[in-house]
Amino acid sequence: MTDEFISLGVRNGDSFFLKRKEITVLVDGGEDELLMTDLLFASTHSRYVDILVCTHPDKDHIAGIIGFLKNPLFSCRELWLPSYIGKLSKGVIANPEEGLRQLMKGLTSRLRKLFSIKKAVLDAKGDLESSSLTNCRNLNAELVSLVKEDTDLLKKSLSDSCTNDDNGSFRSLNDGVFPDSSAEPAILGINPRYEKTIQYERSRDFLKKILPMIPHDKNGCIAHDSDESNYFELFLANNSCVNLYLKYIDLFDRIRVLIELAATRRIPVRFFEYNPIKSSGGIHGVLEPVNSLEVSFVKPRQPSHISEDITSLLLLSTQNRTSLVFHSPRYPAVLFTADSDLKFKQSISWTNGMIITAPHHGSIHNQNAYDRFSKEASSCKPLWIMTNHPSIKRETDFFDLNKSQALYKSFLDKKSRNSHFFKADNGIWNLEKTEIVSFRDKQYCLLKK
Repeated sequence: MTDEFISLGVRNGDSFFLKRKEITVLVDGGEDELLMTDLLFASTHSRYVDILVCTHPDKDHIAGIIGFLKNPLFSCRELWLPSYIGKLSKGVIANPEEGLRQLMKGLTSRLRKLFSIKKAVLDAKGDLESSSLTNCRNLNAELVSLVKEDTDLLKKSLSDSCTNDDNGSFRSLNDGVFPDSSAEPAILGINPRYEKTIQYERSRDFLKKILPMIPHDKNGCIAHDSDESNYFELFLANNSCVNLYLKYIDLFDRIRVLIELAATRRIPVRFFEYNPIKSSGGIHGVLEPVNSLEVSFVKPRQPSHISEDITSLLLLSTQNRTSLVFHSPRYPAVLFTADSDLKFKQSISWTNGMIITAPHHGSIHNQNAYDRFSKEASSCKPLWIMTNHPSIKRETDFFDLNKSQALYKSFLDKKSRNSHFFKADNGIWNLEKTEIVSFRDKQYCLLKK
């Protein structure tokens, strides 16, 4: 059987299918819950993959994975996840409403600290006007800068829960082979409360209930001075603050739904802990981690830590440094880079004719990845696959400066994407065909090219 690689033309985000002789892999699913599964079936005529991989929980990578798990017609043998998703399970599953309240309380506390700093600066300038206080165009950057002093602590919160003690933990499948299908799967260790469907109130709707409560929180998150409280209410009501709350809630929601689905469907899970120095685990010769260690046990964190854990995820997600990177070394090789900037010490095996997924949709912010390739493998001739995301305003100039590098883009125009189909031949990948995915309103159609 011939090896195959397909870059699925999801509207935004990454979704890649790899077929080796004895195994099929799907890495990420794009930002649409329904589109990826339709494209997968249309492209492969199959609703099954052996390994389903989520490199990190950004919407343009995880939403299609959630859609896959929601669809009872689709199935997989294993689900590979970042270890911090397992660590957050108790906080998002045990009592979702309380977990969300804790998250709102923690974010509000950080925003109050930022507000006090801004107020003190404006007060000193004699410019304490509501319009000045609510001018928060770079609120996320300001918040990241504010908590920079906590970064090491926050990073530690994502890596201090690995243990070899299985008391209260759930186990990862780290023996490099699939579990016996007759065995009891060692999965998330959560008793699903819903047998048929996941029925949760959407987070955006819940925000309408919880946000008005924040300025009147009784736990000291809001200043007691009436004038300052009024200013703070104006501060919280601006679009930047509301969007930040939504960003936190959406991440909470995505992780929660993913965990519930995996538990409900009893899918065996492997967990991978980001590590910039060592790597181990995966399936040797088929799909191996580059910047992570497969961990035997993941101990769920207590719900009281949900605020700092989600904050940590958002800070690290903004930097995209902890995206899991995987390598399929069998010739011709494939390197799945996700949104990583490849700033880790592990070596990468660059080979001619391999496929490399362009880090973070070719963003200039991941220039280090292209610099590393130029330094380590300037004579290598891989095939680069670049997906699309509207948030990328400026692409790397690497491909303009290196015209000899083969680049295949998913973006065709605002309403069309390319699905690229490759087959292995004599140790290199060759483009077999391209299909156009044409979007019209909420519908789409496939066009042969």
